Amino acid sequence: MREDLQDAWEAFCELHAARGRGFGIEPISASDVQAWLRIHSIPRWRWQWFWRLIQACDRVVIRQESKHAKSKTNS
Repeated sequence: MREDLQDAWEAFCELHAARGRGFGIEPISASDVQAWLRIHSIPRWRWQWFWRLIQACDRVVIRQESKHAKSKTNS
């Protein structure tokens, strides 16, 4: 993995593991991302970049989870 993406991937993995799950997978919230960025002392000028990467990863995971859940109910 590219070195400049490692922190964002670490953030996504930690946030993904801590996300809420009810009847389905919940998106990672902006406040959770912001808290992670603060805890890890990420400079504010990088926040938007992190947010966009985490959102992109999150959309992929949610889409996959949705497909998986539909296939389970159809079988």
